[in-house]
Amino acid sequence: MSKGGVLEWLLIVPVLAVALLMVQAEYRTEQGQMYTVPVNGFDPRDLVYGHYLSIQVDLEALGVRAGGTKDGGAFCFQREGESVRVLQGTEMELAQENCASITPTENLVGAKRYLVPEVDALELENRLRDQKVKASVELIIQESGEVSMGMLFLNDKPWREVLAEPNP
Repeated sequence: MSKGGVLEWLLIVPVLAVALLMVQAEYRTEQGQMYTVPVNGFDPRDLVYGHYLSIQVDLEALGVRAGGTKDGGAFCFQREGESVRVLQGTEMELAQENCASITPTENLVGAKRYLVPEVDALELENRLRDQKVKASVELIIQESGEVSMGMLFLNDKPWREVLAEPNP
């Protein structure tokens, strides 16, 4: 193989790897069950240190009692029209329920990181400081129980649309 051929492969392989990661992420989004859930516990300092927003799923708003998330437990997501009902228990207990999705508790408990582009970080931080802003995020739960986050919403609108509006 000539030097030019090796160089071409060295350039093509990373592009293919990134393309495969993008296809995998899109596949997960399409295959998983999607739920919009309230979030709280913003730590905007993370935006300054790497453009990630730390958020937590507001389990209490979903009807899960504080401190009731035991190790080895799981959450069962059920759809009730437009709303979401969340039950908790062991996976064995939840197998008796009519769950659309089941995920281990550790997948939802604690802070999660949401990537925000650098150019939007400061404005998003300012909007989140407003006490009137109600934030939520799309959770995508795979059949395996793996959880990923989709769009972040501020007052039921995608955050990018909110940032495009003038700040009152």
